Amino acid sequence: MARRSVARLALLGVSLAAIATQLSGCLRTSSGHAPHRGSCFPADAVVIGAAGPKRMADVRVGDSLLGVDAAGKIGFSEVRAWLHRDVDAHSNMTVVETSIGKVVASAKHSIATGTVGRVEYAYADELEMGHELIAMNGSAVRVVSTGVQAAAGFYSPLTYSSNFFVGSSADSVVLAHGFAHNPAPVFSAHVVHALMNIAEVWYGTSVHAIEQEQQRRYLHPVLRAVLAVCPIVSIDAESEASLAWQWFRAPRGAAADDGVQAHVV
Repeated sequence: MARRSVARLALLGVSLAAIATQLSGCLRTSSGHAPHRGSCFPADAVVIGAAGPKRMADVRVGDSLLGVDAAGKIGFSEVRAWLHRDVDAHSNMTVVETSIGKVVASAKHSIATGTVGRVEYAYADELEMGHELIAMNGSAVRVVSTGVQAAAGFYSPLTYSSNFFVGSSADSVVLAHGFAHNPAPVFSAHVVHALMNIAEVWYGTSVHAIEQEQQRRYLHPVLRAVLAVCPIVSIDAESEASLAWQWFRAPRGAAADDGVQAHVV
């Protein structure tokens, strides 16, 4: 009986790791301008903080961003952690023009459609003219065109609501999820937050801290640990075992992400 319980827990752990890899919100691409797949949101994306609009690059853990909670209520949600950020990265991203402005995001980033009371998500590169997105006052705004443009910086914050309003200006923000490359972002958010809860039990909230040497390029240690053991992605590093060992030895994040590049495969 004890062996069965251990086996079930192990299977659950592997399953959570596999699911979490797909939900990470934006996995790192190669250096230089990547093909049309991008990663996360660019540095100059605008979100709505408690004190007003702010650039994505200026967001900090502990800030509050405007989003929609599980009950369908528009309100502020605290930034729990950075899933990933790369200050110097460049990539081509999807541009979605709406009747109130535009939003720039990774091609497979989840953008909210439907209504505040019944939010659904679609990939940015699947949106077409006529689709309706959700503005920060809860009204529907229509997509008028889509395209591609070069963007600088990869930023993926995780709020407790797992979504936030974002756009190229304060007037153009629409609701987007924190995850990309994932057909079930709402479910996956529960998995990620569960993993974060476990990490906090072991290491406290310091697990989300970004050290000085990580300011320009960072991957959350929880995601780093998942990537080290999950075969769904490839990791360009010395060895997967060494990365897993780094997770246990350095719970506050890798001292340096040099040479680590994750690619969805």
